Amino acid sequence: RRVLFRSQDSYNLTYYTPSFSGLEFGVGTSLSNRNIGSNDSDYTTLSLGIGYETYIGDTVITLGGGIEKATDQVNDLSSCIDTDLDKAEAAISSGAFFDGLYGGSRCGDELLSAIGMELSYDNYTLSSAFSHLNSDNADSNVWSIGFGSSIKDVDYTLGFTQESLDYARSKTNGENVEDKSTILSLDATKPLNENVDLGLSMSSS
Repeated sequence: RRVLFRSQDSYNLTYYTPSFSGLEFGVGTSLSNRNIGSNDSDYTTLSLGIGYETYIGDTVITLGGGIEKATDQVNDLSSCIDTDLDKAEAAISSGAFFDGLYGGSRCGDELLSAIGMELSYDNYTLSSAFSHLNSDNADSNVWSIGFGSSIKDVDYTLGFTQESLDYARSKTNGENVEDKSTILSLDATKPLNENVDLGLSMSSS
């Protein structure tokens, strides 16, 4: 299956192979000046993904993963450093100054890899995913796990997410600069009719 999409600012082409015993592959490319990053970036991307679904009794097992390489035609490492220094110079808060000084923004070429799984049994679902983004500037990792179920026509999802940001530059003593955060979330959704759902979301970090 081939999907071709073209707009004023982008050109995207994606191809999915037929499913073979639950196994499916996908490959895509994109040319765009607004695909990833800021509006003054010019990225070309190449992505590859794989998905697999199988059954063990009444349990559905779904696995998936992919990798995407994004090449920035405008920004390189030196321009990323200049952007960070400008941000630190114009900072009006300690957080913005710290972010610019050590390089907390993704910039330049990027490589994104991700993997995930889901187990479904009856009205219970357990899922987990991990992704890593490597750029010429800052890098980041995101790991999440979620549990979902339906009780009396209300769908509940309990989630746990851990994010880490590796800054581009180290301290003068060589120590790496890293920021970690943990997020707990609870979502509840109840269908009111065919077109309207009532939802509630809560989170803490």
